[in-house]
Amino acid sequence: MNPNCPMNAKRHAFTIVAAVSRLHDAGYGRLRILCYVKDGISAWRHRLFASDGFNPDDAPGTFLYSLPGRSIATGKNSRAVAAHLLKAFPELMQAAQGPSDDYAAWLRSLLVQHPGAVFEMEEPEHALVNGWRVKSPFFGERPDDTFAVHFFKLLLDRRNSLSGGGLGVDGEKTVTKRAAAYDAGKISPCPADEVFALARRIAQ
Repeated sequence: MNPNCPMNAKRHAFTIVAAVSRLHDAGYGRLRILCYVKDGISAWRHRLFASDGFNPDDAPGTFLYSLPGRSIATGKNSRAVAAHLLKAFPELMQAAQGPSDDYAAWLRSLLVQHPGAVFEMEEPEHALVNGWRVKSPFFGERPDDTFAVHFFKLLLDRRNSLSGGGLGVDGEKTVTKRAAAYDAGKISPCPADEVFALARRIAQ
């Protein structure tokens, strides 16, 4: 645990999301957060970016950070974490300036309704709150790039953020689960074997 942040990882992860909401209120309305829990090891990943929608691929943003480990920000509460983010990522914060929008209101409502919850936000259409799917303000919208390209970039970010370099068994399970979900869903279906091929290329 980082000595500058004496709180457990779950609470820390929630505080990072709450800090993003606080920054929305401070005039950084284009700020977005991509976050998820790494399967099998209960580690959180966080990335911030600036966007009018929810498209992390072509937006100015941070690297993917890990918690526990190299956290994107530390602090005893959301106010302190927000201050850390402002200081650590000035160019991102400049790009994120703008009025609060539907996304900011939606995020604030989730924080109020689900204090201390586990949030996973990787897609424009929905988030997971304690494992339950919640529609986002961007439901039904998606960037023009295909799922395969989007997921390739996400996997590449994950590879670069992990010291071991490969996806491993947990990574392949995640790829299989997400590919199956897209195959059965309504958004840009992509065959599971195609996503596996991308995963293997990155893991090598």
